[in-house]
Amino acid sequence: MKIEFKNRNEAELVITSRQEEVGQAVNTFGLAGSQPVLVLVGGASGVTADQQAIISEVIGYVAEVVEMTEAAIVDGGTDSGVMAAIGQARNKGRHKFPLVGVAVESLVNWPGEPTDRSAGQDRFPLEAYHSHFILVPGIDWGDESKSLADVGTAIAGNNPSVTILLNGGHIAKQDVAHSLEANRPVIVLSGTGRYADELAADPPDSDLIQIVPASDYEVVASTVKAFLSGD
Repeated sequence: MKIEFKNRNEAELVITSRQEEVGQAVNTFGLAGSQPVLVLVGGASGVTADQQAIISEVIGYVAEVVEMTEAAIVDGGTDSGVMAAIGQARNKGRHKFPLVGVAVESLVNWPGEPTDRSAGQDRFPLEAYHSHFILVPGIDWGDESKSLADVGTAIAGNNPSVTILLNGGHIAKQDVAHSLEANRPVIVLSGTGRYADELAADPPDSDLIQIVPASDYEVVASTVKAFLSGD
């Protein structure tokens, strides 16, 4: 279905009933195996004002690289933390790259949602500058984690893909684990707080993990470009 936000941005939305259907959803969008992919994971809440300033700045550079390399971004899709930041960066830069949010259907709301959905449950709005959403079954945050990784894999196909971690808590740990299981490299941006800084201080013994200071924007940009370009 197509949804329209108050900002006039239109997005495609698919609701799946099983985790295994996410690949079919990607096909519905015409994105299967289409381009390089950056999977963006990290803090939705628990981000300090100083950390958010760093995150917003560095994500602007990441968005420029994604546009330049004709890649796509996959994230958690809600209007919070790193997901809100990348939506704002996409809009500010007038970028056209696909920005695909993967979220638990029972925990979010969106314009024009069915009126018969269960009432009385707190729901979080989808971010209004995304281009696509895949909503998956579940009852708690983190239930989308495997699907998020699978969507990244489905869009990339034989193209390069990479995960970026900024800040993050226990759900980000799951997201990173699923990326590593998919043999997807993970760029950890140190200086963004919480799990990212924990990994930077004591990185695991893995060739797939690379630590980059978030404040060094040129290095972040060149590192992301190298991965998405397959260099």
